[in-house]
Amino acid sequence: MQIKNFLDEFQLDWASIPTVEKDVLMKLKNKTLVIYGHELARCFIYSLLHLNDTLKLNNKIILTGNSETELNPYHSEILKREDFSFITFNSALEISYA
Repeated sequence: MQIKNFLDEFQLDWASIPTVEKDVLMKLKNKTLVIYGHELARCFIYSLLHLNDTLKLNNKIILTGNSETELNPYHSEILKREDFSFITFNSALEISYA
C-alpha cells in the first residue's frame, strides 16, 4: 500500500520533501539505508518510502533500535511493506556489508 493512503495531509507534506531536485534524489536509487532515531528518523523514513512509491527508487530502509516498542509510532501498514524492516541493535551486528 502506498504511504500517501494513510498519512495525514501534514505528514504527506513533509514526506514529499518538495525542495529537493529529482536528480539529487535519484542518487539514492537502489540503496539500502540503515537509520536510527525517533521523530526525525520517522520523518526521514516516511520521506524515503514516499520516494519509493513516487519515483520508484527501490530503496530498502532498515530502522534500528533497542526493542520493537520503537515501532509503536509507525503506522501498521509501514510494518507490512517489503521495503521496510526493523532490526534490534544486537541483530545489527549480523548485517553483511559485502
